[in-house]
Amino acid sequence: MDNSIELKPVKDLSGMNFFIPEYQRGYRWKTRQVLDLFEDLQDFIDTKTNGSYCLQPLVVNKHQNIDDIRQKVQEALENNKEIDTIKEILQDQWDVVDGQQRLTTLFILIRFLSSKTGNDNYPYRIEYETRPGSRDFLFNIEKKSASDNIDFRHIYNTHVAIENWFKKKNKTDKDKEQFLQTILNQIEFIWYKSEEDPIEVFTRLNIGKISLTNAELVKALLLNKANFNDGSIPTQNEVAIIWDQIEYTLQNDRFWCFIHDEGYNTT
Repeated sequence: MDNSIELKPVKDLSGMNFFIPEYQRGYRWKTRQVLDLFEDLQDFIDTKTNGSYCLQPLVVNKHQNIDDIRQKVQEALENNKEIDTIKEILQDQWDVVDGQQRLTTLFILIRFLSSKTGNDNYPYRIEYETRPGSRDFLFNIEKKSASDNIDFRHIYNTHVAIENWFKKKNKTDKDKEQFLQTILNQIEFIWYKSEEDPIEVFTRLNIGKISLTNAELVKALLLNKANFNDGSIPTQNEVAIIWDQIEYTLQNDRFWCFIHDEGYNTT
């Protein structure tokens, strides 16, 4: 297999389009994980080193869904989108096998810092294949849409955690600019481009991790593209949506209060 490993600065991801495949869980980082990352980055900045801060591996597969790309280009043409939109669609397309939590968190952070410092930094794009509108929501995080699905809720919570962290630290615009430039120029992903079966890689990387539940591993196996090669109904995307609806319902306190005896404690 033609696998390759290199160090890739965050700035080199600019213009890339990342897809979170159906078999994966969505964005699930909690405030504590976000703050731990920020504190580490702040410690790195405080050392005033010219070196680099290395993040854990970002495992990717080249996105091969030609029909998906063709459809996006066709929609852009039909809606009279500018040529830059079409160029963006045709740029590097990658499926994220592992590392989406940090990739998404950094995206939210970069967008926040860019808006606060007057920079025009448009980082890479991220799209969850089972979350219509996820890409647009990441660029325009609003409370009113945060309850649309569980991923949006976690993304919104991370955005709020970022705002509160910078307020608590009394960061000036100059501090935020330094933070942004450090992220773009000195933070590097261990970029692992894999040619292996993504389901096998995903399972191998995540078995034993406390953060990945048995249910999420079952989801990865259930939504393996190989299970849908015969054109069976329901399709892979339909199964992914049904799974998502089940997950969302099971995290709804009103559902548990409905089936549980009086006095159910939602905490």
